[in-house]
Amino acid sequence: MASSRTRNTAINISTAIASQAITVILSFFTRTALIRTLGIQAVSLNGLFAEVITMLSMAELGVGSAIVYNLYKPLSENDEKKVCQLMTLFQTAYRVIALVFFTAGLLLTPFIQYLVKDISYPLSYIRLVYVLFVIQSASSYLFAYKSSLLMADQKKYVVTILTLAARTVNAVATVAVLYLTGNYILYLCIQIFFNLSANVLSALYVDKTYPYLRKDRSMPREEKKNIFRNVKYLFVDTIAYRTINSTDNILISTLVSTLQVGYYSNYNVFFNIIRQLQSNFSGSITGSLGNLLVTETPEHCIRVLNRLNYLFYVMGFVLSLGMFACVAPVVQLWLGADFLLPEAVVFVSCLNLFVNSCKAPLWQMMGVSGLFRDNKNISIVGCVTNLVVSVALGVKLGMVGVFLGTTATSLVELVLKVRLLFGKSFHVSVKKYAARWCYYLLSFLTAQAGILWFTSVVRLENLFVQVLVNGVAAVVLSIPFCVLVFLKNEDFRFAVDLVRSRMPFGKRRKERKND
Repeated sequence: MASSRTRNTAINISTAIASQAITVILSFFTRTALIRTLGIQAVSLNGLFAEVITMLSMAELGVGSAIVYNLYKPLSENDEKKVCQLMTLFQTAYRVIALVFFTAGLLLTPFIQYLVKDISYPLSYIRLVYVLFVIQSASSYLFAYKSSLLMADQKKYVVTILTLAARTVNAVATVAVLYLTGNYILYLCIQIFFNLSANVLSALYVDKTYPYLRKDRSMPREEKKNIFRNVKYLFVDTIAYRTINSTDNILISTLVSTLQVGYYSNYNVFFNIIRQLQSNFSGSITGSLGNLLVTETPEHCIRVLNRLNYLFYVMGFVLSLGMFACVAPVVQLWLGADFLLPEAVVFVSCLNLFVNSCKAPLWQMMGVSGLFRDNKNISIVGCVTNLVVSVALGVKLGMVGVFLGTTATSLVELVLKVRLLFGKSFHVSVKKYAARWCYYLLSFLTAQAGILWFTSVVRLENLFVQVLVNGVAAVVLSIPFCVLVFLKNEDFRFAVDLVRSRMPFGKRRKERKND
């Protein structure tokens, strides 16, 4: 069972890395075409409405998490009848969700202008753009529940491959349309078509792989009550999560300027590389963690959590520090000095990237632990913290204040989630785990201060060389914190063995040892 989990996780992660590399290239060319043909105002609307839609997606009510959680056990036991019952239930639920989302989105249309500042497009045009965003997201809900089955069955790589295929064709088509017509509306229509295509392809694959789903099985009333009781808790959690993670652009637009959303979204092209990589990694382990919690002891679960935390710490440290060192000269090389953001904004944004990476394993384990009722209270506290701190500091400090609100929220939620998971699921002290986190944060802040000093001293005329020098400095500075300190640590040895086992020479050595 454990080897199967490891194999599935490895496949999911490998596919995610390859997909991310291609997606980064596609996103770069698409964003460049968007800026060159339509300008900063279209880019700003794109960033703002994407976040508004994310907020509206709370209409999903947490059903997605409930799907995945309830599928772990029947899939591990090959209980086709139960899987079929669950999928029939969720099919109906998602059709209702699509309708609710679409209706809510349209009802917001007359008021959308109150979120927009410093944009010269006609109001009718702004509303049309927004409605197309609503249509794109609402249509995706019609098939989303089937992709959830693949994720719960540790086959996220299938969704990744199908989505990548659609994105590749989409990128080629949208870049061609932008340069040939410069039509933003046509660009959005193409996005809708290919987004729907990816979901349809996933649905067709699920129908072929799980033919027993064609049977329409109703679930006993009492079981439905238990599932939707969890959905009720997840609904609150979803609202809070969306408020915490999907309000930065909205707050920047209303407190500062919509155009600043556009400038930040250019940096987001690069920040999203790390976010998506982290998301692909964490998403790839979700199914395995769900299986782990229903089959293994708390001691083993903690051991796995610590190992994952170290892996995500190293990944977050190197990538986020490298981003802090290189993103400004890269943006200047790409678009020019007029598109640069203040250094403080980049500092806090990269700190948030690092924290998001480190917390991913804990958040994923909480998501599959079944502690929905208690976790919703943590999300409410986080939501309030985010709004209060982000607005208060945003009014005084602008963009930096908004992002500091996100930092404060992550740390507050971290403390509460650790206490809940270790207290109710593992029944052990949190001191050792808390000590790890203190080191994680202090080490990264120290490294950021070092890079800040280095980049202020070493300034080169050639921006390309500056990027290379800054990147090397970030990697070199990462080694003492990520490697030397952990040389004798079990988690470091596990990480090294894991890397070796995935390399050709490592496999041969392992085979000789087994012989």
